[in-house]
Amino acid sequence: MARKTSPLILGFLALTTGASVAFFMPFVPTIATAKTINISVTSTSIDQFYLTSTTNKVGKLEFIGGLQIESESKLFGGFSGLAIKENGLKLITVSDTANWLTANLLRNEAGKLTGIKNTNISCLCRSNGKPYGGKHMGDAESLVINGKLAHVSFEGANRINTYDLDKHYVPSNARQATPSFKPYKLSGRKGLEALALAPKTSPIAGKFLTIAEESLNAKGDHRAFITGKSKIEELSITATNDYQITDAEFLENGDLLILERKLGLIIDLGIRVRRFKADTIAPAKTLSGEILFESGITSQIDNMEGLAAWKNSKGETILTLISDDNFARFQRTILLEFKLPN
Repeated sequence: MARKTSPLILGFLALTTGASVAFFMPFVPTIATAKTINISVTSTSIDQFYLTSTTNKVGKLEFIGGLQIESESKLFGGFSGLAIKENGLKLITVSDTANWLTANLLRNEAGKLTGIKNTNISCLCRSNGKPYGGKHMGDAESLVINGKLAHVSFEGANRINTYDLDKHYVPSNARQATPSFKPYKLSGRKGLEALALAPKTSPIAGKFLTIAEESLNAKGDHRAFITGKSKIEELSITATNDYQITDAEFLENGDLLILERKLGLIIDLGIRVRRFKADTIAPAKTLSGEILFESGITSQIDNMEGLAAWKNSKGETILTLISDDNFARFQRTILLEFKLPN
């Protein structure tokens, strides 16, 4: 059955994040085997971002289009980390129940999303090939793919893991990628949320930047960390207007993007994307950045959690966002795409 809930209703139902949504969930689905499962999905095009305007200009970005994706599979949903590969034709996403979904994206000649096919779900498993078996160890939140490696941040048991990828982007051989975050006393339910890998053009090239969702510092700012294999260094990102950081992505020039969402009382639903210049990103700094766009319930949004930045065949930078429906019937899984002007 199709779920076409309006953003207004979503805002009314979003009394709080996480905990209130969990009240509506009868169970938390997880995949039971490491075997890949093909699932059936349907999609509907999203051609207009604003509900009351046909303009494609969204802040400093240009809206290209999107998809609302649905499936009867109980394993489908809860997507929080996102990667787009193969010139925009391959989607890889991970859920906060450690389900790993891959699919082929269909596009028209202009590059606009038209559909999705070959949708498969695998297990983001332990090193022994067995499922994590619960949210404490399996709450995957963000995803970075670098060559034949996938890096995933987890909250609950806060950590960053690295996995090998086969030719179908299926992960295996889990191992911890960084030192332990236990000394930093992050909240389990509001821990490591966003993850990005700094490119060669960045002052922190080759290191991870990860951001905690609601573990704020003494000044009330978001706690963030720069880390490699042997060292963790802390910095912060300003927290404003009740937004929570849900994902991050580096651009080729070393600038950092963060995706933020707001799920508050009654109709206080919103998303925001900020950009931070490469030369401002360093340990002990507090980053503020510029707002690329901000939008609320008058637009086609949901609980937007995943962000991927990639270049199309024209060399244009495209931002793809995915929503986490929390396995709730009143929410949606949607993809939204925007062009970032040069």
